[in-house]
Formats: sequence, C-alpha cells, structure tokens
Amino acid sequence: MSSPVKLLQWMSALLLLGIALWQFGLTTLAPPVVDLVEYWSAAHLLVCGENPYSPTEMLAMEKSAGWTQSDPLLMWNPPWALPFVVPLGWLSYRTTYLLWLALNLAVVVGCANMFWSYYGGASRKRYLAWILGLTFVPTLTVLGLGQIGPLILAGITMFLLWHERRLWFAGAATVLVGLKPQLLYLFWIAFLYWVVRERRWRVLGGAGAAFVLATMVAMLIRHSVLADYLAQFHAARMLNNPSPNLGTLLRAWISPDSGWLQFVPTALGVAWFAWHLRRGRWEWFGGMPLLLVVSVATTSYGWVFDHVTLLPAVLQVASKALWSHAQVRTVTFAYVLVNGVLALSIALHATGTAYAWVAPAWLGVYVWAVNIHRGPR
Repeated sequence: MSSPVKLLQWMSALLLLGIALWQFGLTTLAPPVVDLVEYWSAAHLLVCGENPYSPTEMLAMEKSAGWTQSDPLLMWNPPWALPFVVPLGWLSYRTTYLLWLALNLAVVVGCANMFWSYYGGASRKRYLAWILGLTFVPTLTVLGLGQIGPLILAGITMFLLWHERRLWFAGAATVLVGLKPQLLYLFWIAFLYWVVRERRWRVLGGAGAAFVLATMVAMLIRHSVLADYLAQFHAARMLNNPSPNLGTLLRAWISPDSGWLQFVPTALGVAWFAWHLRRGRWEWFGGMPLLLVVSVATTSYGWVFDHVTLLPAVLQVASKALWSHAQVRTVTFAYVLVNGVLALSIALHATGTAYAWVAPAWLGVYVWAVNIHRGPR
C-alpha cells in the first residue's frame, strides 16, 4: 500500500476520532436538541403506556429534553417503527444522543463498505467508500439531526445481500425500509413485482412476519397504538407541513390547497417504472440504485436528510474501475458541485422549498454518470 494511501487513511481515522471526541464533549455538557428528540420522546411515552402520537404529550416530553419551539416534532413513522426506538425510552436524552450518533455512524460506514464491495470496488481503495459515505452532505445532515435514515439504509443493504439465498431474512429486512414507507415507494412496487414474477414467496412471508411482529410488539406495550396513529394521521395532516420536493413546488406554483398535486411526481415515477420494466427482466443488482434515486426524486414526502438512502447509487458510480481519468474528473466535479451547493445552502440557513432541487440533481448526476460509463471510451 502506497504511503499517500496510508496517510489518507490515518487522516480519516484521526478525523473520525476528533468528531467522536467533539460530540462526546457536546453530550457531556448539553447535547443539541435535534430531530432525535422526536424518537426519544415517543419511546418514553410508549414505555409509560402513553400515546406516542399525541401532539400535546409529545410537546411536553420534548420540552423536558430542552425543546424550545412552541410546536412539537411529531412522530410520523408508523407503529411498526416503534420497536426500533423503544429502547431509548429507558435512557436519558444525553445518553441517547451519544449512542444514537455512534449507531448511525457505524451503520453508514458499514453499509458504505458493503456497497463498495458489492459493486466491484477495488479492495485496496476501500477507504474511498468510507470517505464518500462520511462526506456525503446528506450523511452529515442525518448524523447531525439524529434522524432514522441510516436504519432504512441498513434495510436496503441487508435486502440486497440476502435476496438470492436467505429469503426469509431478506424479506424481514424490508421492515427497516418501511420505517418511512412513502420515501422509497418504488421499492415496494418492484418488490411485489419481483416476488410474484420469480415466485419468491418466502421473501414475502419474511416481510409479512416482520411487519406483523413489529406492530404486535408496539401493540403489546400500548393496545391502542394503531388507532392513535390513524387519529394523528387524519387530524394533523402531514401535507400541511410540506417537504422540499417537486410535489411541493407544484402546489406552490398552481394551487397550495390542492393536496393531490403533491402526488403528481409520484404518479410519474410509477409510470416510469412501468416503462422501465418493459425494457427487460427486473434485477436488483443494477436496478436498485436507479430505483432509489428516482423514488427519492419523485416521492410525495421526503427531506434532505433522507437522501442518505442514496449512498448505494453514489458508491455504485464511484466503484467503476474502467473509467478514464477525464470521466473521473467530470463525475467528481458534478458530485462535489451538488454537495457543495447543498452544504452552502445549509450554512446559509435556507429553508423550505429552497432544497427542492437537491433530489432531482442527484438523479440527474447519477443518470449522467452511468451513461458516461456505458458510452464509448
């Protein structure tokens, strides 16, 4: 291994150590009250038998952790997500912040490492997967806010690893993808199509068992949790808090009160997938990254921190060993440009639809990069 590579690896390790020590210092003093407080509060309410979907109860619990806003961060995730956060109900917010950060960091690095190998990246350049995973701005955002996206990424990773041989486990892994079911909506369409076409009934059985078991665990703790969730979903109206995506732009341009406009890009995504299937037999190895970027770009509800689920696409592109030097430079420039503008937007405290361009930009860069790689060299 060349000395520059060793130096880069040592620098990366020292950087991670520095970040860990810095975050530990923050946690020892006063951990930042970020989106993580939503999961922590829901977990505490649930273990006490209270309603984790109650805005009033959530606000009171969040304020006990230091939340200063007048409105609560609501738990929008469905009941089968609750067992994955319920252990937080026995921890202080300070401890939760540190442990959740460590968990998310380990998941991102582990998934990046797996996808680098999965898509044929050179073993001697594995450090690039770690660097890309940790310098991807959505990764930094999801780590900083304590969001749940890395667990969704873990579900994608396990499904891809197991979908050929460990069918029950592959199906069970999809419960993690379902933590935000609307985000990767095309995954569910492709999943059902593949199960029926390939007769992978054990995968479907594993998925059904995992969703039912997770929901039953939540219901054992609080019997009315399904009714609580449906009541909040109906009363709070998620679309009144629009996320930065194409559907929100359509509503802003045409009619803000027309909620159906939020789903127009999603309908176009479904139409694209139907057209894509006509081109040939569906397969997960090459198809998953494109499925992810199209789904995230056209989802009805999603945020920039959810884009951590696009790491498989980033690492698939980065692992292409047959590119020319010119291709590497142009693709790297496009990637750095989108990352840089996104980071600048965050630094300038841009809000709302100011981020609606990000997911389509990742889609454009991905399609362009893949086409460059397939073209003549």
